[in-house]
Amino acid sequence: MEGASNHPLGWTAGAIVDSVLGYLEILIFRDSLIASWLCPPWLIALWMIFATTFQSSLSWLAGRYWIAAVLGGIFGQVSYYAGQEFGSLSLGLNLRVAVAILP
Repeated sequence: MEGASNHPLGWTAGAIVDSVLGYLEILIFRDSLIASWLCPPWLIALWMIFATTFQSSLSWLAGRYWIAAVLGGIFGQVSYYAGQEFGSLSLGLNLRVAVAILP
């Protein structure tokens, strides 16, 4: 893979998945500019920043798909919970259901 800045697949996929979760009201974004279900610009920026780490700080996970999946499953859900605690988004369903659904 080229540099993360040349390959937008990582952040685009994250923004699309978050928008679908917003449409399904699993995530409820606060202060949306266009539509309440669209992934807001600040979250797209976070996805873009995260995508730049694929070849640097996350390179040790290359080829270790099971470890990457487990860590992503844990820390991905923790980040959505933190977003709720910071007041940036709400989990539309109860916490247990949302954690089971979120990537």
